[in-house]
Amino acid sequence: MSYFIDENSVQRYADKDAFDGSRVSVIRGQVQSTTGTGLKGIRVGVANHASFGFSVTREYGWFDILVNGGGAVTLHFQREPFQALHKTVVVPWNDIVVIDKVTMHIDKHHLQKQTLMTCREHNYKTMTPLIFNSDLKSHNCNESFESSTSTIETDSLTESIPIYGTKMKLVYQSSRSSGYYSTLELRLTPQKISPFLKLVHLKIIVAGIKVEKVFESDENIEYKFVWNRRNVYKQKVYGFAKTTISVGYEYSKDVCEQIIWEKRVVKMHAFDINISEIGDWNLDIHHRLNFQDSIVHKGDGSNIYMNSRSNEVRNLMGDGLQREVDCQHCDGLVNEQQLLTPIAVAAAPDGSVYIGDFNLIRRIKANGEVSTVVELSPSQVAHKYYFTVSPVDGKLYISDPERYQILRVLNSDSKAATFDKQHNVEVVVGSGAKCLPGIRNKCGDGRNARDARLAYPKGIVVTSNNEIFIADAMNIRMVDKNGVIHTIIGSYNHLTDWKPIKCIETMDLNEIHLRWPTELAINPVDNSLHILDDNLVLRLTPDERLQIVAGFSPLCQSKLDNQTTNSQQFLESPQSIAFNKFGDLFIAESDSETVNRIRIFKNSGEAKIYAGIESNCSCLQTNCECFNKESNALKAEFNTISSISVNENGFLYVCDQGNIRIRTVASEAAILSENQEYHIRDKDQVYIFNRYGLHIATKNASDGKTIYEFTYTDKSSNGKLSSVMDSRKIKVYLLRDHRHQAISLESPLFGHFKLTFNKNRKLQSVEAINANKVSLDYYENNGLLKSRIDYKGTKFDYIYDTNGRFKFSVNSNGEQLNANDLFQMRCSNK
Repeated sequence: MSYFIDENSVQRYADKDAFDGSRVSVIRGQVQSTTGTGLKGIRVGVANHASFGFSVTREYGWFDILVNGGGAVTLHFQREPFQALHKTVVVPWNDIVVIDKVTMHIDKHHLQKQTLMTCREHNYKTMTPLIFNSDLKSHNCNESFESSTSTIETDSLTESIPIYGTKMKLVYQSSRSSGYYSTLELRLTPQKISPFLKLVHLKIIVAGIKVEKVFESDENIEYKFVWNRRNVYKQKVYGFAKTTISVGYEYSKDVCEQIIWEKRVVKMHAFDINISEIGDWNLDIHHRLNFQDSIVHKGDGSNIYMNSRSNEVRNLMGDGLQREVDCQHCDGLVNEQQLLTPIAVAAAPDGSVYIGDFNLIRRIKANGEVSTVVELSPSQVAHKYYFTVSPVDGKLYISDPERYQILRVLNSDSKAATFDKQHNVEVVVGSGAKCLPGIRNKCGDGRNARDARLAYPKGIVVTSNNEIFIADAMNIRMVDKNGVIHTIIGSYNHLTDWKPIKCIETMDLNEIHLRWPTELAINPVDNSLHILDDNLVLRLTPDERLQIVAGFSPLCQSKLDNQTTNSQQFLESPQSIAFNKFGDLFIAESDSETVNRIRIFKNSGEAKIYAGIESNCSCLQTNCECFNKESNALKAEFNTISSISVNENGFLYVCDQGNIRIRTVASEAAILSENQEYHIRDKDQVYIFNRYGLHIATKNASDGKTIYEFTYTDKSSNGKLSSVMDSRKIKVYLLRDHRHQAISLESPLFGHFKLTFNKNRKLQSVEAINANKVSLDYYENNGLLKSRIDYKGTKFDYIYDTNGRFKFSVNSNGEQLNANDLFQMRCSNK
């Protein structure tokens, strides 16, 4: 995306050094007038980031602007005679974010925050979109579906050409062609709907492309979304594409004034990265690693999705031994540091991680350097504290229950000239006086937050709108962007008996009494607040109701026949919650004895253990170790999990307090070895890739002997395969011309195979030295394989639907073969 800031491009006066290539993103949108006409010439910049330059809206009001992702970005819109306007956008790493239309006003127009009325006609349990992505199926001749490790795209054609004299084959996979489209099938309404439902709105955003539809109310509304796997700039997208699906339910105005939106984020399959680059064909033993999406693209047409495997647990910081309280050497490389008592962890937008280590708040930079940013008095940390990182400015906020205050770290750069770790915080909320029940001024509600009283602050989050939510004793309080504090759940009246939450789907805020809310989290997909209270996780809905999303009330237990959904999963001593960018909820459960695990509650409704295994003994016993080294996440032992956090890359950080360590949980493919290689096991083989994802060797998993070695024209990501050597030291050369296009396969043992290509650089024929020849033809409009004439002269014609899905093949005898028939025939001829 660097071309955005090139000279004479769409973004002017941008400083290239201001952008971080590992997390750069694009914000795209349209500016209009109050009449809906697109406005040209509106200046669009990033507030407080002049180094990012600015963009100017084009015809019809469209603009694109490059920013650093990982938090909230505030855009500034201005042009005479319109009133200047600010809009805050949450921007992930490496994404194209499409925002809603921005309307400019000539007169002074102050938008008041809309007060949403409770929409009782909307059932949050049933009125939710169902998303089906059936693009994958098992692919392995020797294994059942359940045991297969590789997958291919559904309804795709796989064809192969044997290279006689070797064990290799050239393989074609139609799903890797431009003519194969990715699809999603949506069900927007259930079998039974409210009679007051009038319209259903649908918005789909993928790779900067926005599709909008409106349906009249009906039961079982279905929609099929088709995507050509290119972004809005017509570039190919590789691996997976994050797809945001927003479904809005519009009811009669007399029962519901606003549209209730439900948002989901899913992955759509994009293009596979090029492997052997032989005109859409690949050598079956040659693979490519997409380390960003954790996918191994195999030359035989299949893929290994590492995220579907069990993750790996790695040690980030700490060795199990405690540091000194007065630590003189607590800065340096992360793998050389010890901890005292890890209490809290929070991932920051810039890739760094903050660790609450008893009296020290420590920062681990993305390059592995550790520095202390705040030093607290040891007498100040007798109780557990919580903290969070603001998505707006990246600053760290700390809840201090002993001082009854919320603090903000002033400077996270320990090398700054004015840095003082003992005086590096400022008060944001709380006068320092304790809030007591029955106090007349409601502990400062409706006033400046710094003058308010807090009762016992615990969990804390900051939203993209710079609002602060605080779990304060039994209540939830909010500081708005003007600095005024409010109590949104609970009250500071005299204490009353606690009552369990009712066994209903949602509750009004005024009818619920929380027991002891601890952790808070924001779902980045819909910006909804989530509250961990006792054994429940509650969601604050758009119409200001509370919905149980994990766990269940004691009043519901007798009504449960089985536990199959998120809300029916019993939570055992939940300690911490966090979300990834797809809206999947992670819950850390720890009773400090036998239960020390993390579960994932996916937005699709699936719930399962993500990391941790039940201990055979109580971790409180001195002879119970409750620890093992780097291992399969489902077999990892933790000891008293105090906090978790997820970064933009999906790394889960775990405060393993009992083991005095910070540990990470991540997919196998995401971890680069010390010698800058990726080692991926596939059954009895290990594939070795260099740092760019090029396949450099295949080894036997049991004895480590090399099976194949691969060389390239260049060792960088642009390298093209040039030779393959097997365990017998027999080499096969892939000769290329000056354009790096393959022209032949050669070996001293089996001779010469001539390769020819059509005008679109697709493989057209493979001709052996003995004149045996395979001829290939492709459809002009989509590039899919149209026909094949094999060595024996047998012809196959291939038929696809409009989305590139393979339907059937017709051979020379007029016989029709579907995908499964061809697959079985190929397996029987192995």
